[in-house]
Amino acid sequence: NQVIGQPVSEIWPEWADVLARSVDQNRTEMLEVTGEKDQVRQYTLHLSPVYNRHQVRSGVLVVVLDTTDRKQAEDERLRMSKLESLGVMAAGIAHDFNNTLSGVVGYLSMAKQGQQPGDTIYNYLSLAEEAAVHAKNLTRQLMTFAKGGDPLKETRSVADVIYNAEMLVPRETNIERGWEVEKDLWAADLD
Repeated sequence: NQVIGQPVSEIWPEWADVLARSVDQNRTEMLEVTGEKDQVRQYTLHLSPVYNRHQVRSGVLVVVLDTTDRKQAEDERLRMSKLESLGVMAAGIAHDFNNTLSGVVGYLSMAKQGQQPGDTIYNYLSLAEEAAVHAKNLTRQLMTFAKGGDPLKETRSVADVIYNAEMLVPRETNIERGWEVEKDLWAADLD
């Protein structure tokens, strides 16, 4: 009741510019107003001229709609759509990468056939093969995540995970390796 009959420019001074423009026909304006605590609200103003019985414009009818929630919902839908598109793209890339890794694993396996177990080259090829298989598993996890599925967990030895991670470090580096694992360490559900 406090706004009825009051000049809009006094109630909402931020809107004075919009309302000062001549309203000779119906029009719609979009406004953003920063309120308390820097909260931004979006409003849609529908303006229509009001004529007296002599067809002389005597005022303006202003209908104000707070469209903040609708705008936020639209923004959220757009964000989710972009994320979904990104997921589809990531799944496609992961699928192609997985196919490439399958070829790498196959060629490494064939190269190992020409070597003797225990030879340096055989050991390097084995490490490369393990790394490629590990990359395939990571790629599979990425495809699962990109498709919106739950991570594929499996019960594994934590000691094995640490050992496999250590084996990925080339032997010729200056990185000192060393780790201790309790003998009764439980397995864990890992993805």
